[in-house]
Amino acid sequence: MSTNNNAFKLILGLSGDWHLQHIRLSKAGDALEFMVGRVKTSKNWLGREQREVINGPRHAWRHLDFGGMPTYVYAVVDGDDTLFEQSWAGPRTQAFTRAMASYLVELMCSGADLGSICKLHRIDLDTLWRFRFSLEHAADDSVLEPGALQRLRQHESTLRQQAAANAPRAAARSGTQIPGPDSPVWQLVASGEAQLQTNVFALRLLLARLRSEIEAIVDPRERQLKCAKLHRYFTNNIAQLADELRQVKEFVL
Repeated sequence: MSTNNNAFKLILGLSGDWHLQHIRLSKAGDALEFMVGRVKTSKNWLGREQREVINGPRHAWRHLDFGGMPTYVYAVVDGDDTLFEQSWAGPRTQAFTRAMASYLVELMCSGADLGSICKLHRIDLDTLWRFRFSLEHAADDSVLEPGALQRLRQHESTLRQQAAANAPRAAARSGTQIPGPDSPVWQLVASGEAQLQTNVFALRLLLARLRSEIEAIVDPRERQLKCAKLHRYFTNNIAQLADELRQVKEFVL
C-alpha cells in the first residue's frame, strides 16, 4: 500500500514528520497493523531538499478498530518522547493508544462490563483488567484524551452515591446472613450462570476475572477455591452489598 495514502494518515491523525509507511494484515490474518515512521526533511550542501527515513525499534499499541478488525499501531521509537504523547500512540507502559483507551473509558461509563467489552473488541481480559486497574492510580489525564478520566471518576462516584442511598432499603429486604462458603450459589454467580446485577465496580471486576479463570478449570476443588474469593469479598464488604446479597439469596431459592 502506498506510503503517501493521505486518507489513512488523516484517519490515524498523523501530523508533522510522522507518516504511514504501510498497512498490513497480521500473520494470522485477523488484525490490521499500521506501520508508522518518521521522515525528516533537510537540505543538502547544494540547498536541495532531501528526505530521510528514520529507522529504529518499534513500539506497539492497540488502536481503535478499523473496518471491524482489531487494529494495532507499530511506531518507530527514535528517541523523541513526543511519540508517547500522540493520540494514535500512548504511554510506554500502556497497551492501548490514547484514542482507544478513551473509547474504552466511555464504554465503561455507559455501563458496559469488562467481559462484554472483551468479546466485542477481542481484547484479552487480563490486558483490560490491568488497564482498568492502572486508571485507579493515574494522577492525571495524561494516559487518556482530555476529560476522559474525570468522566470515569464522576460516573463511579455517582454509582457509589446511588448504592449508598439504596443500601438501607436493600438491607431491610435481604437481612445480613451470608450463605456459607460451601454453598453452590457462589459457583453459580462466579461462573456467570446466575447473573448478578451490581453497580459496585470492584465486584464487577472480580466477577469478570473469576468467570475467565473458572472457564479454564476442570477440577471441582480448584473451582471451589476460586469461588471462595467471592464469598470472602461479600463477607468483607457486606455493608455495601445489601442489594447484591438479596440477589444471591434469591438464587438459592
